Amino acid sequence: MSHDERPTQRLILKNGEIMEALIKQRNRELGTARLGKAREVILLIENGMRRLELRNETAYLLGRFAKSKPRSKHIDLTPFNGQERGISRIHAQIHMENDRLYLTDMDSTNGTYLDGVKLFPHQQKPLRQNSMITLGKLHIQVMYKSQPAVTE
Repeated sequence: MSHDERPTQRLILKNGEIMEALIKQRNRELGTARLGKAREVILLIENGMRRLELRNETAYLLGRFAKSKPRSKHIDLTPFNGQERGISRIHAQIHMENDRLYLTDMDSTNGTYLDGVKLFPHQQKPLRQNSMITLGKLHIQVMYKSQPAVTE
């Protein structure tokens, strides 16, 4: 295996159009595009996963829910050792608005983090493809099929 000993060069961009194009490409890579037609979101929760089918104005609550009261719009994290990992009974919410996904902390005890940044209670933040959600000490990765962003 050969080692390339050429020095790394820094790219200096002075052209605003090139910089804007690179930013748009990076945003597409980050998943700022709208949710695709399938509207299927997959939450990878450590050793398992949950599939959600979302429509505009649809919300799913994440937390620990009693098995005696199953609801279709609740995601029970009890099977993932939710209580031991600091999941509140009603911890967070994922919802879709204008074909975009959002995460909101529902005033949880141990906090909600999106890509390492703590959310303020009741403040919605956009979810991107491969976003990492941390509820208490439970890690969840968000995946979905997106459609290309419409350029304005």
